[in-house]
Amino acid sequence: VLIIGAGIAGAATARKLAEHGVRVTVLEAGNAAQAGSGNRQGLLYAKISPHDTEQTELLLTGYGYTRRLLEDLLPNSDVWGGDGVLHLNFDDSERKRNQA
Repeated sequence: VLIIGAGIAGAATARKLAEHGVRVTVLEAGNAAQAGSGNRQGLLYAKISPHDTEQTELLLTGYGYTRRLLEDLLPNSDVWGGDGVLHLNFDDSERKRNQA
């Protein structure tokens, strides 16, 4: 399997495939997990919907898995943290969403 990009998604995918005995090649222009991603905020968090949907369940499951993986692989690292995210209510719509 060829994976392009060694960000969070690419590295996690490569690792899981390798654990299952799949031969993996990862192409990365620089160092793994050191560049910007599609997430302009540059952090990992899930903005969970207040509605109990399959997508919400998938986000929560993926987030929990990633937290456990990082805690296992990088227990004393200062390059990631799980201290939370502050959501600011920048308008009435966002305030209602965050309250829900």
